Amino acid sequence: MKPTFQAMWSNKDMMSDKVITNLEQVTTEWLTDVLSKTEALTQGAVAAFDVATGHGNWSTNARLIVHYTDEAEIGISWQKFTGKGVER
Repeated sequence: MKPTFQAMWSNKDMMSDKVITNLEQVTTEWLTDVLSKTEALTQGAVAAFDVATGHGNWSTNARLIVHYTDEAEIGISWQKFTGKGVER
């Protein structure tokens, strides 16, 4: 039996100890690795991503709009979580 999406994210063996503290640290390779390890991306790779940033009184945030390679397949748990399919 495969673990649930929530269980995969809580599995410390699957996650890196490194915390992203700066947008420049996010790469297509890093996104592909993280999404593949959690089975959110079951085939293909991240081809590119766009960044939409925002600022609050005490915070800065970013939203990543991820674009995938043509052969990319998104895991069903990720589709249910995001409500979206693959954007190419």
